Amino acid sequence: MTLGSLIEVERWILSWGSHAKVLAPLKLLESVREHHERCLEQMLGRAKSGRG
Repeated sequence: MTLGSLIEVERWILSWGSHAKVLAPLKLLESVREHHERCLEQMLGRAKSGRG
């Protein structure tokens, strides 16, 4: 498969939630990991502030 961008693949992977595991390419793995880190930071921030 040839793609111009990994954005669509990343969105598809994220739609699988914890049922997906990115093995390669490294750029995609890092992007998905960063997305999950931002989500976690947001959730923890809300929980600490009492809004969660």
